[in-house]
Amino acid sequence: MDNGYHSIINSLIFRQVEKIAELLGLKDCLDTLVCRLSGGEKKRLSIAVELVTNPPIMFFDEPTSNLDSSASRVVLQHLRWLANGGRTVICVVHQPSSHLFSMFDDLLALCAGEILYQGPASNLVPFFASLGFHCPEFYNPSDFVIEVACREHGDNLNKLLSASRSRWKEEKPSIASKDAGPEENGGPTDALLPTSKEITIEVSEKGVPIVSFENDKYGPRSSLKTQLSVLLWRTSICTYRNLYLAQLTLFGHLFVGLLLGGIFYDIGGDAFKAVSNAGCLFFFLLFLFFANSMPTVQTYPIEMPVIVRQYRNGWFSLRTYFIAKSIADIPMQLLSPSLFLVAAYYLTGQPLQSDRILMVWMICVAYTAVAQGIGLVFGAAFDVDFAVFLVPLITIPMLLFSGFFVHLDALPSFISGLSYVSHSRYAYEGTMQAVYGFNRTSLSCSEAYCYFRLPEKLLDEMNLNDVSYWMDLGALLIFLLLIKIALYMVLLRKVSPSQ
Repeated sequence: MDNGYHSIINSLIFRQVEKIAELLGLKDCLDTLVCRLSGGEKKRLSIAVELVTNPPIMFFDEPTSNLDSSASRVVLQHLRWLANGGRTVICVVHQPSSHLFSMFDDLLALCAGEILYQGPASNLVPFFASLGFHCPEFYNPSDFVIEVACREHGDNLNKLLSASRSRWKEEKPSIASKDAGPEENGGPTDALLPTSKEITIEVSEKGVPIVSFENDKYGPRSSLKTQLSVLLWRTSICTYRNLYLAQLTLFGHLFVGLLLGGIFYDIGGDAFKAVSNAGCLFFFLLFLFFANSMPTVQTYPIEMPVIVRQYRNGWFSLRTYFIAKSIADIPMQLLSPSLFLVAAYYLTGQPLQSDRILMVWMICVAYTAVAQGIGLVFGAAFDVDFAVFLVPLITIPMLLFSGFFVHLDALPSFISGLSYVSHSRYAYEGTMQAVYGFNRTSLSCSEAYCYFRLPEKLLDEMNLNDVSYWMDLGALLIFLLLIKIALYMVLLRKVSPSQ
């Protein structure tokens, strides 16, 4: 039953898109990229996008700007049909023609922030005339009210403003609902999706009517599968159109991997250079963190206005968007550290054993995902400039508790507990265990004597012999889970109507 309902709704949406495109003169542009549309076509497209979900209340800021008189009439005619179908349509229109002006039911005219007139549009001229402002016969009422607001018909507007304020205070806000359907009001037979039958009207403290459509299925009208597939497809298109950034990211990882391979060439199997190799492995993680956390800081500040608008319009649920975004990030989370390790791991002479390569790769991928998640959380929660400053400010102390700069058992007792919340600690411990642990055989020595010929001695020296690789990997996954939860909560707060 639920699948059948969603199939019907999806069919109605597709028909809705075709009808809107036809009415707004966009049917010939359905296969055209947005960047190739004209200014007027882009304006009509922005209106058409908002009409797809047919929300109960719709706000339009100058929907007729950049349109000729014919296109403006078509746009407002469609909005008129929506209003006749039981929806509340609010438009900001500058200097409409007399024909367009006649399409509006109610009018709110402002002058320097004061209410110049509010009420039925048809009563504008008689109201002004009763206060001494007479509109010439056969004159456009919209032009006349603008001239009055600009004091072209007299400088004394106090009487008019006082009368408008008194009228606003005396009248109780009310909403008249019509039982007539779209067909009875001249609208298209399939231009509207199912509407509400029960309406609850409340009045806020400021006297503004609040409408609650109890039976209206507010929110996404398509299934979770449809939302997810569309969001993933849209993300793929955006990635393809901005392929330069992805290519630059991959090239940066490969370049730094080659650079590290040149600096630390073939030191992984030399016992005399074991300490330097430990620093090399630490730099692996350091680069992966900052190379993947800093660029993602700007992701949500750029996308957030669009996300909030589309979410509140009921295009998708936040859960679906979050899942789609997480899935879309996986390819780069796998490709970036993989391409980096292909160059850096081999050139630095790390052990070419499949199990050790896999373990290092899993740590690097998990740490890359943690880094991206941290960048996304800070970027979504704070201003971009503050987030860019905050990420390294929080991360650098974490590096001090990684065990590379100072042995963790040498930390004072009152501060040693912070090492358990350091993600870099688990990443570094896991990498060192993958390279030197699990009973690795003796290392070769390029000098007469090498103290760290046995890998266990290096782990003992750094107090890493008793740590567990799998616990470190599990800790990184727990960090990743907590970061995902934090990111979802931040997004939930950002899209909240109270924000």
